[in-house]
Amino acid sequence: MINGKFVTVLYFVAFDLSGGSLTDGFLADEELFVRWLQVVTFLPVMSFSTSPWAFGESWIVNVTRSYIHRHQTFVAPLIVKQTAVLASLGHPVFRPVWWVSPDDPRTFTLDDEFLIGDEVLVAPVTERGRVHRDIYLPGTSYLWKDVNTAQVFDGGTLLQDYPVALTDVAVFVRQKSRNTPAFESQ
Repeated sequence: MINGKFVTVLYFVAFDLSGGSLTDGFLADEELFVRWLQVVTFLPVMSFSTSPWAFGESWIVNVTRSYIHRHQTFVAPLIVKQTAVLASLGHPVFRPVWWVSPDDPRTFTLDDEFLIGDEVLVAPVTERGRVHRDIYLPGTSYLWKDVNTAQVFDGGTLLQDYPVALTDVAVFVRQKSRNTPAFESQ
């Protein structure tokens, strides 16, 4: 750490994810492109190794536009907010699920969900051909709202075979509950 700047740099490493690489003629399939697009939408930088129009499918271009819009209007402001938390408290912008439930042993085994701050949980689909996945919502005193369906679930709940269409990514926003106001703890 050099005057606190090393930590900040580590949290803003960008992955070269969306679309694979055109090196040696490789072109990812549509499903892989869309699923990687969903992940990078929730990271600081959206980069594309393969352009969405390379697939020749207008639906992929439209899905890409919607995720870029989501990144600009929802994710980027959230990252800016959490960067201030990083600077003041040292809490990471991107957090493992156990961060909000350190006493819950289930959270220590989750490697395919992550939090942005304490307020947004992202659970991307990581297996080919899947349109359902298990999602664990941490924090027994929390309520979590699915941003796609507006359904609200109790924290400490395992959602088994939760539907996540190819054009969706599972995102839950922490809601106010009687015990924990939304977004209070950072």
